Amino acid sequence: IDEERILNLGTNGINSVIDQCFASANKPAFHQKACEGANRIMKIINGGEGWACRRMRMKTKMLFYAHYLTLIFPLDRELKEIRSHYIKVVQKSMDQCEDLDEFLAASDVSWRDNLDLDNPAALSRDILRDYVHQQGLINLYSIPEFVVPAEVDHFIWRLWTFAAKYPYLDADEGIGYRAETRKHGYLLTHVAYWPTGYGRHRQFLSDSRYVYDYVRKNYWAAARTFDADPDLLAEFIDILRACGCTEDDDVMVRYGARLFLNSFKAHGESFMSHTNSDYSAIHGPWTAIAAVSRFQVEPIVPGSHGYNWRKVLESGARAERESRQLESTISE
Repeated sequence: IDEERILNLGTNGINSVIDQCFASANKPAFHQKACEGANRIMKIINGGEGWACRRMRMKTKMLFYAHYLTLIFPLDRELKEIRSHYIKVVQKSMDQCEDLDEFLAASDVSWRDNLDLDNPAALSRDILRDYVHQQGLINLYSIPEFVVPAEVDHFIWRLWTFAAKYPYLDADEGIGYRAETRKHGYLLTHVAYWPTGYGRHRQFLSDSRYVYDYVRKNYWAAARTFDADPDLLAEFIDILRACGCTEDDDVMVRYGARLFLNSFKAHGESFMSHTNSDYSAIHGPWTAIAAVSRFQVEPIVPGSHGYNWRKVLESGARAERESRQLESTISE
């Protein structure tokens, strides 16, 4: 491993590897290789940063990754020390930041005002993207000794509800994706990863039918621009797989898997040989493997990502009701 390049990538250097560690329990040899690779990269990044109120998104992710890896490697003392460091850093930041907005560092306007359920079109895509990329927040509930402020529950509920109302742009009919509409496609796929934990759990249509419908409507546009940007198509296939679709029963999954496998063979049996940056060398194989693999989804049981997600939504919905009741009382 080239340590300097890993350090330059930061969490992008571990995201793809840890994701394969999550999802590959049904493939023991692959699972071991992915988890050991994630462990090595975690120790390169090593958790040396101090606390700060702004831009905590990456540290929040790193905390959960370290926690998860200690469950895989319970005797690894260095890993336990990294986990302890991140717990202290992220907890101190949450406790000492002025409010959640300072921790999120997405906008100078409060998340309560930005995520206006009566006017979702008013929020810029960039600010919504910064909120959506806070997926690490939900993972904090998996860490027994971490204390998550109640406001986080409310924020997650509001964000999830807002995302369902947001006017995502479709690809241009007959043309495919252009720069702006492509960004909306990626925004939607990352919304979809909130309840599934990046494909660790099943995607239920009852939770987010609009995600499934968007993927079905825009799939062939993403396929037409496969050579220029295969990652979006891979994420669409990943979502269809999370919905329970396979090569056996779904033409989109089957067609897409063949595209990626043909590309793999054409580039010397590699998803990396034709990439043009360290980031694409990491992100390309990550999404491509998700597109072609049948990984095992985790059951939703107490302590799992999916269980915590549903509990947080329940708590957040209560907070929303209480907030509206208070506003109503004040206005009277």
